[in-house]
Amino acid sequence: MSMLLEREGLLAALAARFALAAQGRGGTVLVSGEPGIGKTALTERFMRDAAPRSLLWGACEALSTPRPFGPVHDLARGLGPPLRAMLAGQADRGPLFSALLDELTRLPAPVLLVIEDIHWADAATLDLVKFLGRRLVRCPVLMLLTHRDDEGVMALLRPVFADLPAAGVTRIAVPGLTPAAVQHMATAAQRDGCGVHATTGGNPFFVTQVLADAGDGVPATVRDAVLARAAQLLPAARQVLDLAAIVPRAIELALVDAVLSSNDADVDACLLAGLLVADGSTLRFRHELARVAVEQALLPARARSLHARTLAALQQGPAAAPLARLMHHALLAGDDGAVLRLAPQAAQEAAARGARREAAAHCRHALALADRLGDTEHATLLDAYAAHCFELNDLAAAIPAREAALALFEKTGDLPRQVETLAAHTMPLVRALRNAEADAASRRAIELARQLPPGPPLALACATESYLRMLNRDLDDAVEWGEQAIALARRFELPAILAGALKTVGAALLFVDPARGRALLQQSLDIAHTLNDGGAGVADALLMLGTASGEVHEFEAADRAIADGIAFAHERDLDRLAGYMEAWRSLCDMYQGRWELAGERAHAAVAREAAGSTNRLMALVALARLRNRRGDPGAMEVLDEALALARQSGTLQRLAPVHCARAEAAWQARQPAAVRQEVDAVFALATEHRHPWFIGELAFWRWRAGGEPVVPPHCATPHALQIAGRWREAAAAWRERGCPYEEARALADGDEAAQRDALALLDRLGARPLADQVRATMRAAGVAAVPRGPRAATRRNAAGLTARELQILALVAEGCRNAEIAVRLSRSTRTIDHHIEAILAKLGAPSRGEAAAAARRLGLLDDPSAN
Repeated sequence: MSMLLEREGLLAALAARFALAAQGRGGTVLVSGEPGIGKTALTERFMRDAAPRSLLWGACEALSTPRPFGPVHDLARGLGPPLRAMLAGQADRGPLFSALLDELTRLPAPVLLVIEDIHWADAATLDLVKFLGRRLVRCPVLMLLTHRDDEGVMALLRPVFADLPAAGVTRIAVPGLTPAAVQHMATAAQRDGCGVHATTGGNPFFVTQVLADAGDGVPATVRDAVLARAAQLLPAARQVLDLAAIVPRAIELALVDAVLSSNDADVDACLLAGLLVADGSTLRFRHELARVAVEQALLPARARSLHARTLAALQQGPAAAPLARLMHHALLAGDDGAVLRLAPQAAQEAAARGARREAAAHCRHALALADRLGDTEHATLLDAYAAHCFELNDLAAAIPAREAALALFEKTGDLPRQVETLAAHTMPLVRALRNAEADAASRRAIELARQLPPGPPLALACATESYLRMLNRDLDDAVEWGEQAIALARRFELPAILAGALKTVGAALLFVDPARGRALLQQSLDIAHTLNDGGAGVADALLMLGTASGEVHEFEAADRAIADGIAFAHERDLDRLAGYMEAWRSLCDMYQGRWELAGERAHAAVAREAAGSTNRLMALVALARLRNRRGDPGAMEVLDEALALARQSGTLQRLAPVHCARAEAAWQARQPAAVRQEVDAVFALATEHRHPWFIGELAFWRWRAGGEPVVPPHCATPHALQIAGRWREAAAAWRERGCPYEEARALADGDEAAQRDALALLDRLGARPLADQVRATMRAAGVAAVPRGPRAATRRNAAGLTARELQILALVAEGCRNAEIAVRLSRSTRTIDHHIEAILAKLGAPSRGEAAAAARRLGLLDDPSAN
């Protein structure tokens, strides 16, 4: 039954999207649905109907651990030899991604690129999807991805899809067939369709299996229907079917011959029964559901035997089989020796491709058999596993794994490996905000390295200590340790350590000698460009330059470096580094008055970043300060979480921004005692580290809370000017740095004309709480005709909704769901989710319906564009 019913609308939507791609407006189509719903049938019909000038097809396999770039090997068959050579030679994935994009843009247009079953993709393939999805919007290329839509799958795919440009994504959900369509199929099959739709839910594959069943009645499941047909095969043909069932996606005819020595009649029997289809030199089931049904019906001993024989045949074959495929069969054959031999190789291959999730999975398989390993092998495997987990941001697994590796290296007395492991261990500890433990690990690394002759271990230990001291803003110590690392790295020709040490010393000097700091950071960048590290060194140097510039309120330099760093990191899918820069970008937006953008970015970062991470902490600070300055609810709840995280770190870099934000919130709430408490919590630490901007803001809030107008040593100039009563100069200093809220705050201390200027700035920003205070001060001073602000917007928007929130609320009132709103506004669904949460909080509404009702009652929907 090859009919394709009730898919005309879906095919028309696909055709329309492909027509746009043909005009140079490419993008991504996500075709989703439950297993058997007809995603492949729809895709195959579209490929045939669209008749693209260039068609590339690939599919993912349901292996125990996916093969790195599994579907890309399929795609490469339609591309040039250079790309196939790069894929075979395990080239760095950055150049590989770029080469694939270049190939796509050189093909005759329009190009249709199809990857099926993306829910089985490895991490490297998912990174490639993000890479291409971000770039195809300007190319005559349409990328079509099919995937299942159950919650387990979507938990994996949502972060990937969220990183695709919303304007370039089309989502097509494939529905089940209607009762009328099912009856039409039953009539064509000369069967009674009674009860078929109720049993199958209109799932096309299940319908075809039920209608193909020769028995009486309707089978209860797909499994029953498939196995009933399989039971009619003769034993030799059933062996072919069983063997095909243990090989995901497709099995080569040559492999069938090698394992079973079957004849053509046995294969033909499976084809005639409609259970298998021939596809060139391979056999495959008509649907994955059928393969799984047969596989799950195998007795355990029979399944293990087939996997063992398949593994042996693949290893003895004329061509090297993919390591992931060998691992799949070794695991299911219960061949522990093969697992221990293959897993480290497969993990290394996966990591080289950037498929860290798969690399970690291979390591876990081997670690389950660790009692068969020697101490050094076991420690090496644990160390590799920890590295993969760190890149995956799975700190709960990375930290104990590396601790276990360290214990084994200590047992073997391997000092160089102990130093390497301790140095690496500091990074996940810092990210987990466990800085005291990271400091202890670094000190131990130095102690051990000094027991060895000068060389790479000592250089690494010094570079690590320099980095930690820089993070804690112990600037003199950071420079001293860094210079030792630089000297050793140059002496022993260690470019990676040299680039890292230059970067750290440069970042430290930005706080005290900006010109020299930038020069060293540029040297680090120059060296990092020569490293084969996937671009991590370059991205990290840009991160340091951007975030350190932001911390010292050099926002023009910060914007430039952060924008370059995020673009560079995204191009190479270094999302771990991009995440921290994105959190800091929201802070820079907040300070520079780009509040709408700051809110969207801070919300997105908080949703994306795991609890307990530095990335999340900085995004929380941005979100809390924004809510406080706009008068939005929820600022203190966010600051409470931020304080808990900062206290885990115990460092000035994390504590000071949180306490400064909390002091501001307390002052705005007219709680001077609470202001002084927040200042006192961190002022001594800021003074100890001579950090001008933290000292300056803390001193400012202490003064605002009733303290003496004393300018402490090392105080940043704008704060010092305002504390000294030189409000006009302070306002000019803030204006020069591009900080309109701080400028308005300084102007508010001035004469009537300055206060009017302050109100103009605050009203433009939407900073209602401070604007209200300024108006109250002016009225109390007897100022006549105090500006009332944007009165029409205030009447209509008493809830304090932003322009974007009003726009979204209007669409909610129309009955649009979040996904629909996201498409219409070219935003991610996640961003819309956070806007809805903010709208409900501001309106005090427990549901979308009540929010819409409240909006109508307040007149918010009369003319949302007026706000």
